[in-house]
Amino acid sequence: MLKEKYGIMKLKKGTILYHLTDDKFRYKHEFEKPFLNCVFHPSDFYCYEKYIIFVELKKDIEILFMVKDIKNLQISSALKDIFNTSYCLCKLNLYIHIANNLKIEKLDGIFSPLNNNVTVQLSLLNDLNLFKINKFEKIQPNKKGLINHLIYPKIWKYIYPICDGIELQINDRYKNMIKDYIERNNNDLIKNDKKIYSFGLIMTNTNNIIKYHLYNYNN
Repeated sequence: MLKEKYGIMKLKKGTILYHLTDDKFRYKHEFEKPFLNCVFHPSDFYCYEKYIIFVELKKDIEILFMVKDIKNLQISSALKDIFNTSYCLCKLNLYIHIANNLKIEKLDGIFSPLNNNVTVQLSLLNDLNLFKINKFEKIQPNKKGLINHLIYPKIWKYIYPICDGIELQINDRYKNMIKDYIERNNNDLIKNDKKIYSFGLIMTNTNNIIKYHLYNYNN
């Protein structure tokens, strides 16, 4: 039902995502940490993290498009609507319940905004059949010596490449929202091609596919 009501994001085997931490990485098992929170690009996190982990997908995966709506560039989460809570996954005692619900739906994780903001994260089920840790290193700053939410496409994205080949299969009600979101990001690139958010770059990449399906959202 979640797939029909909201939709999914498909990511291909070999896709590289990033996990950031303020300490040296130690893998925690599923019973300790049901999700591994990743991003498309390290700029999606604040600058407090010191280390970056390269996470490679071992298989094609499908994750829940857990988005309520998109207004301007702001993306809001459907977490409260689906699981009756407004807290982030990392702060919930309910994350095991959430993970179990995803498994029932044959989903491998969640795509959602970070704190109902312009940046996004991918919360993968903590299952080593889904991903492997490629490497772990100290994060490199961008040219200005900062780590922030804005990508400098000609500079920092080449240090940490952003994946493509993404496919969205989402509810038709998002169609106008996505169209507006892409137009706004394209306009930002035309005005100043030095600054854009990671998901904005992904959505303006014509290699990625968006498909819509009809479903009564209010059911």
